[in-house]
Amino acid sequence: MFTGPLLALMGALGCATDQAPEQLEALSVEVVSTSVAADHVDGFAVTGLLSVSGEGRDFHLRVVGDNEASLDLHLPGESELTLLDGRTVTLELTGAVYGVGDRGVAIYDGSGLVFLAQNSWDDSLGAGWFGESFATWGEPLFSERRDGATWTYTTAIFQDDSGEVELLPGEVVGLRARGQEWRAVVNAAWLVEDVGLFDTACAGPGDLLSFELLRAETEGVDVDGVVEAESEREAVVGCDSE
Repeated sequence: MFTGPLLALMGALGCATDQAPEQLEALSVEVVSTSVAADHVDGFAVTGLLSVSGEGRDFHLRVVGDNEASLDLHLPGESELTLLDGRTVTLELTGAVYGVGDRGVAIYDGSGLVFLAQNSWDDSLGAGWFGESFATWGEPLFSERRDGATWTYTTAIFQDDSGEVELLPGEVVGLRARGQEWRAVVNAAWLVEDVGLFDTACAGPGDLLSFELLRAETEGVDVDGVVEAESEREAVVGCDSE
């Protein structure tokens, strides 16, 4: 089911619209530095003390232990990562699917997952904790032909402990999964088909399901509302994802 004020904008669940639903700007995960021996497109994990600075949508994270890693994150869904400052955590990054702009990131503390950001069609981090098909594309809302491909914008479906929760990009809700409460927000959701011919160095645009989950265990986590796009930097997976 849809929740929140976006109901008034989109109409009944499953009904197509006459324009693409607004998507939030691109989520970005930039590795500033790391002592881990990994290629710039590889995934890796670091365990140690986490320090977080920043506010709003932009955060700098540093984990120091046997290895070190520093990241700059832009989170369109406004997940309040400063709540995790000072914890001993494991920070895990997926490899870059197309370049450097489409990594996913997960943060675990002693009790398990506390934050997850998926930033492509690669659902390995979420599936590893919540199980297969925890988050999937939902109902098609609008299709258009552009940039040499057919783009179909969809809702996103999460498997709550009580059933399915279906969201639009920008919608913030609380959901319960694996017995814990989470703040969930979808940044963008679409499928790409009928991709035309591209330069051999380019695979063309790709499917995207981008979202943020923050465990709502701490006072100060708002689990209701709507987030709007802040910039014109469109979320994309493919040749333009850097």
